Order: sequence, then C-alpha cells, then structure tokens
Amino acid sequence: MISSVITPSSSPSSVPSSAAVPLPAEHPLNTRTASSLLVEAYRGHRGERAPVWFMRQAGRSLPEYRELRVGTRMLDACLDPEMASEITLQPVRRHHVDAGIFFSDIVIPLKLAGVGVDIVAGRGPVLEKPVRTAADVAALPSLDPAALEPIRQAV
Repeated sequence: MISSVITPSSSPSSVPSSAAVPLPAEHPLNTRTASSLLVEAYRGHRGERAPVWFMRQAGRSLPEYRELRVGTRMLDACLDPEMASEITLQPVRRHHVDAGIFFSDIVIPLKLAGVGVDIVAGRGPVLEKPVRTAADVAALPSLDPAALEPIRQAV
C-alpha cells in the first residue's frame, strides 16, 4: 500500500510527479520519522530546538561498530544491507540524535561497476588497476543500476 511520496517540502515540488518515489505505508517517513525535527526542519518549519545530525567515523568512536565489523572487510560491510543499516543506526540509538549518516564509502560505485578496489588498512583505497590517464578513465566500466540493489535494500 502506498500512502505518500518523498518531496522536499509541503509546497509544490519542482520534481515531476513521475519522478517522485512512492513509499510503503510502513516506511519510517510515514511512521516514526514523518514529523521528526529533522524532517520538519527540511520542510521549513521551526521546531522547539534545532535538529541534531550525527556524522562520525564509527570505527573510531563506537565499540559496537568495531565488534560488528570483526572479520568483515570495509567494502563488504558497506554492501551487506543488514550490516550497513545497523551501522548507520548505531550512533542514532546511542546518542539519541535526530538523524544519522548512511554507512558507505566513496568507492562503492567503483566496486559495484566491477572495478577492482579495496580499502587497505593504514593506506586507504587501492585500485587493482590505477587510473592515471584519460584512456584509463574511458576504460572504466559503466555502473549498471541493478548493481545498486544492496544499497537500496540497506536504505
């Protein structure tokens, strides 16, 4: 059952209605977060206080994150819908903030397009075949939208 659509405010949207994404009735934006401070601020309404949005590097701050990630590589954690969702929600639950940052990494689109990439501890992202020239850029594979399914599920 569909009960609402994602729009930036209660005013008429500049996005064509065909581009609006219908939400299931049980979706959080239709239930517990529908009138959260953050959503209401986004709609242009002033609340009783400013909403708090928590952004962090979870591995440096939350023991439950480190425990959950034991034995799981960074990019694998990003692509596991249940794990990515749980990691996103950990600081929201712990600190009682109004919103969190979706757990992912900037190289996920490359990985999903089939580019050999990994996050190496102490070094950062490492490409199997470094991209150094315009020809290297042109040779990068396209990202098939179907490859984004783990991200859609996590969200």
